Amino acid sequence: MAQHASKRRFRFRGSNGVPARVVNTILTAGLRINRYTQTGDVWYWIDAAFEGRGPVSRAVTILLDQAFGPFGLARVTVHTEAANQRSRALAARLGFTEEGLHRQAIAVRDQPRDEVVLRLARE
Repeated sequence: MAQHASKRRFRFRGSNGVPARVVNTILTAGLRINRYTQTGDVWYWIDAAFEGRGPVSRAVTILLDQAFGPFGLARVTVHTEAANQRSRALAARLGFTEEGLHRQAIAVRDQPRDEVVLRLARE
């Protein structure tokens, strides 16, 4: 989850090319599935102004219900910056456990950072 308060803005255009509306995004989340290994990766982002209110927990819970239900995945992982305590705490509350640490595996603002991998296995 981001620690800055920048807003992501998307402009939608009508069929005539005229801007229809501007939408401020407060949350995005998704599930990337590898059917061959029956695994998935959950990712999420929320605008800092909306952190701590529960929408990411609800969104990820819905994704996990689908991952372990209809999609039949064996496990799901979360990859996050090791210093991102809020993201790690969210994953822990949802039942994820730490699996490993990758040194300088990601770049944040062009600076190498450590990445922690958390996993949740099907019951």
